[in-house]
Amino acid sequence: MNLNWYKSAQEQESFQFYEDMEPQKAPFPQGMKNVPRSVNDLDELLENVQGYNELTMILRRYGFNWEEYRFNVNHIITVNLSGKTYVIEDFNYPETKEASEWIDGMYEHELYSYVIPEDDDDFWDNVHGGSRVYHATTPENKENILRDGLQLKNESRGISNRGTGAAVFTSENPDDIDSYGPVIFEVNLWQMKQSGFTPDASRETPIEENETKKSLAHQINLYDYEPSSDFGWEGLYETTVIFYEPIPAKYLSLYEE
Repeated sequence: MNLNWYKSAQEQESFQFYEDMEPQKAPFPQGMKNVPRSVNDLDELLENVQGYNELTMILRRYGFNWEEYRFNVNHIITVNLSGKTYVIEDFNYPETKEASEWIDGMYEHELYSYVIPEDDDDFWDNVHGGSRVYHATTPENKENILRDGLQLKNESRGISNRGTGAAVFTSENPDDIDSYGPVIFEVNLWQMKQSGFTPDASRETPIEENETKKSLAHQINLYDYEPSSDFGWEGLYETTVIFYEPIPAKYLSLYEE
């Protein structure tokens, strides 16, 4: 028995059924028609949304300007509204957060789930023939340093950096450290690198954190972002370089006394 006529009839009926259907669009929530897009409008739309697929469907359906970014661990969506960028990080319970405030509110361990911190190799990769740093001290320490080099000191540089621990503090700019004493030593980083002596080095912890925040901001196209924290009043500078091993005297020379 030839059943092709039956199959053909079924297909025609199906096509007719879909042709007769009117496309369905989800209604705007009450009060959203003819209202300019705002973060309040978006929050209202997302009130009962759960999951990535439902979230992105809403953003597409209502024509929002959005981007998504996948990091090593986390995945976020940004939405641009009236010239401001908002972040959505929890897709199961989506909530908009102003992007600058979102970054400013992060703790260090949260930042590093988005941005991989710079390691010590990156510091030494940038050391070249003219690379120098400086260490300021008092006259009574001069002879000891000339003989024994720069030893680790367990001292703090303000409330925000009190957990640094024992280290040698130096600066790329001698003018930033003249308050620590009139005797200034120059440290030849290039000579250290050439001899294979490359101790662990870092910027001051709060400064590194601010740089990491800036890096995250740039990755989500937030180019005008500036961290809210200013550590200048605590004696913390972007020019500071911290070493976690003593620096032998052979790499030092008197710069000013």
